[in-house]
Amino acid sequence: MNTKKVSIVIPTYNRAKDIKKAVESVLKTDYPNYEVIVVDDASKDNTIPTLKKLKTKKLRVVQRKINGGPAAARNDGIKAAKGELIAFTDSDCTVSKEWISNLAGFIKKLPEDVAGVCGTIYPPRDANFLMRLIYFMPQMDGNTLIAERKKEPFTVNNISCNNAMWKSSVIRKMKGFDESFFRYFRTVPEDSELCYRTIKKGYKFYMYPGAPTYHHFRPTLKEFLKQSYRAGRGGGVVLAEHPDWFGWRTPLVLGFIPALLYPPAWILFAAFGLISALPIIGRREIKFPDKIPLFLAAISLWLFKSMANVTGFWAGLFQVLKKRFFG
Repeated sequence: MNTKKVSIVIPTYNRAKDIKKAVESVLKTDYPNYEVIVVDDASKDNTIPTLKKLKTKKLRVVQRKINGGPAAARNDGIKAAKGELIAFTDSDCTVSKEWISNLAGFIKKLPEDVAGVCGTIYPPRDANFLMRLIYFMPQMDGNTLIAERKKEPFTVNNISCNNAMWKSSVIRKMKGFDESFFRYFRTVPEDSELCYRTIKKGYKFYMYPGAPTYHHFRPTLKEFLKQSYRAGRGGGVVLAEHPDWFGWRTPLVLGFIPALLYPPAWILFAAFGLISALPIIGRREIKFPDKIPLFLAAISLWLFKSMANVTGFWAGLFQVLKKRFFG
């Protein structure tokens, strides 16, 4: 069978334990023609010794001397890639056995104007309660929730780099990811920005429901709110640096509007939602009746997330204006 070569690019920074699991999951693939490229973004832990223990000809390691962020690491991976298709996942993710074969088989059937495809993203079975709660939140991964309902492929405006496959010719034509977001603002909306630029050139993206990856991020509430703040800061940077991206709709698209209309009654609702979920904390299996309080709690968490988003949004906007007028 004539299969196109697929290069799987995985950027990593100080995640020695996670990167081992990520690479091992890719090596279990049922797809025959592939290579794995791990780009170490100047890690200070034992990432490189850990990778050297994975004795396989399928793995290549690219070492960066300076930490440049995910966009720079992925761009180095693109330069090193030999495949006609380039797949991306993250170092804190594991992939399903059929991940590569299903995405590669799907993209092969699509028209020439398709730039890339993505699959679904789920928390692992051993995810902590907060991670499962985040999964039920509105707008956390809308594509996955739509895929569960439709059960068939559909077009999307964005493919996330923890589960994506691009045609190498297209991503090289677009000159890869914009590294300036991390360099100047320490924020990372680079995958969304690349998709936006690509769609403007007339290309399309698709979601394929049968190619899952699993995100092993185990957040604390503090970490989650900090991450939400950084995401909001990215939104502020996007609006100031790329006003044609979402324009005045940026806060709406990124889900910040609820926080701008945060009445005291919502605080009571949030408390009710979180309390209603207490009986199911710690359960491994979430059955349908449990999803109702879980969803209420998720909406509650979303309200607090929105507050962190908005705070970060104005901080990002101020950061760009400060750079622009004061250097």
